[in-house]
Amino acid sequence: FIGAAGLRDIGLQLQSLLHAAQNPVSGLGAFFKLAVIALRRTSKPTIPVQSPLLHNEAQRLGRSIRHFAFCILRLLAKYREAVVDEQLELNRIAESAMSLYTVTAVLGKIDQELQTAPDEKSRLSRDVAIARFYCNYALDKLDISLGSLFAHNRDTEMRSLSETLTGGRIQ
Repeated sequence: FIGAAGLRDIGLQLQSLLHAAQNPVSGLGAFFKLAVIALRRTSKPTIPVQSPLLHNEAQRLGRSIRHFAFCILRLLAKYREAVVDEQLELNRIAESAMSLYTVTAVLGKIDQELQTAPDEKSRLSRDVAIARFYCNYALDKLDISLGSLFAHNRDTEMRSLSETLTGGRIQ
C-alpha cells in the first residue's frame, strides 16, 4: 500500500507530461512546468546537518534520495498504470521509502541533540556512533532493495513457485 500510494502523485504528473508532449503546441506551458518539477525531483537534495560528525551520512542520504527518485521514474516508465499490480517491486519501494524516512529522522534527532547539548560529550559520542551505524545500515538495505528492482532478484523463481504452490499468480 505504501509503495502504490506513494507512486500515485508522481504517476499522475508523468501522465500529464506525456499528454503535453503529445500536443506540443497547446501543451507547451504544462510541458515546461512538469519538466521543471521532474528535474527538481531528480536533483540531489542537500541535507542540512549542522554537525560535521554527520556530514558523510547526510551526503549519502542525499545521494540515496536521488537514486530513489530515478528508480521511481524508471519503474513508472516500465509498468505505467500496471505498477499497482507489481507487489514485489512495490514492496521494495516501500522498504526504501521507510529507510529514507527513518534515516532522515535519526539524522535530524541526533543533529539537534548535538546542537542543544554539546556538554554531554560521552553520552552523545555513543549516540552518534549508534546513529551513524543505523543510517549506514538502513541505506545499505535501501541500496539492496533498489538494486534488485530491475535485476539481481529472484522474482521469476518466486512467481513460478507461487503458481506451483497456490495455482495462482502473484504479481
